[in-house]
Amino acid sequence: MLDDNLVAVLDVLKFRLWPNAAHRYNAELAINELDRLAGRCGIVATALSIDQTVTRYRNAGNSDPTINRKLSFFRKLIKGAFDAGYIPESPRVDRLPEITKAPTLLSNDQINRALAALEASDRESHRLITFLADTGSTMKEALALRWSDITHRHVTFWSSTGYGRTIPLTQRASKALTFRSSLPQGPFSAVRLKGLRAAWRRSQIDAGIGSPISPSGLRYCCEARLVEQGVDTKTIHRWMGYRTPRTSSRFVTSDDLRGVQIVLENGCVEEP
Repeated sequence: MLDDNLVAVLDVLKFRLWPNAAHRYNAELAINELDRLAGRCGIVATALSIDQTVTRYRNAGNSDPTINRKLSFFRKLIKGAFDAGYIPESPRVDRLPEITKAPTLLSNDQINRALAALEASDRESHRLITFLADTGSTMKEALALRWSDITHRHVTFWSSTGYGRTIPLTQRASKALTFRSSLPQGPFSAVRLKGLRAAWRRSQIDAGIGSPISPSGLRYCCEARLVEQGVDTKTIHRWMGYRTPRTSSRFVTSDDLRGVQIVLENGCVEEP
């Protein structure tokens, strides 16, 4: 007799389906939550009644993108359970449509005012925020930087797959990376994220910004600055580290990342 108990099948297949420990941990959290919300009725029954479970997810405050991420683990488990013979059929669980909302953006003037306020109150947070604003890097990329990744006003970011990209730095981003013997691991190795977020939010409010953004939101601001200045889409994607440019791009490809740095430099306020 086939056993389609959700948690039992997960326990058998989890190491095969998610060999990475972090992915396996996230899969266990998501599937145990799904099993609870669905009423512990088995894999097939859970899949067939997924609409009701989605409603319970939403009532618990989950957005549709979050629900999709959680259900992606369930879809993978369904396929694994079917291939292993635990269930007689492979029911379909569709992705929910997601409405893309335009991110809140700050203008060059707003960023410069907020940075000035931040420098007066928290110099260490100011260094990282400045770097994020002028490179468009992710927080994870910035925190993972090592001194060996920085050479001649250029910085190299490395992905978990070993893919790297090197970009030139603006003057103020380069200044934010000035070597400090007190930080032997990397330029931002001592940053405390909770304090950073609080300091950046206060600085935006002090600068008269009504809708403060998170430090990670500076990535979108950087991209918007490049779009506004007419930098072609494929070059922007290379600068930001996206693996695949938009196929609908109507722009000419450029290999001149130095031109991107010049565009960002023009929006900066010179620091003494």
